[in-house]
Amino acid sequence: MNFPKASAPMRSNVIVAREAVRRDAGNLRHVLGGAKADRETVLSAVSRGGQLLTHAAPCLKASRDVVAEAVRQNGMALKSAALSLQGDRELVLEAVRHRGRALQFAHADLRNDREIVLEAVRQ
Repeated sequence: MNFPKASAPMRSNVIVAREAVRRDAGNLRHVLGGAKADRETVLSAVSRGGQLLTHAAPCLKASRDVVAEAVRQNGMALKSAALSLQGDRELVLEAVRHRGRALQFAHADLRNDREIVLEAVRQ
């Protein structure tokens, strides 16, 4: 795909970015500017590759529904979530159910939560 070679204004265009990500979720890596804050674009990407959360705008890394979708795909996406969501018990539990190693990105209080730690060690 040629999206990475497109001009910066085109990679910042929400409509172009949505289409590029719809065709290949990995194109989120090449999206620029405000298009990284487009919920539809980012949800499309993280629903197919949770690790792509790292390329989202900070406002979406702090969005519970976006992070929940990302950790359902890849528990390690918790690493890219806003600190406030790394302390969300339900999200952390979901993350460690899919990838026990995600425990390292949980808030310290949750790394002392028996149920969460048990889920993590079962992986």
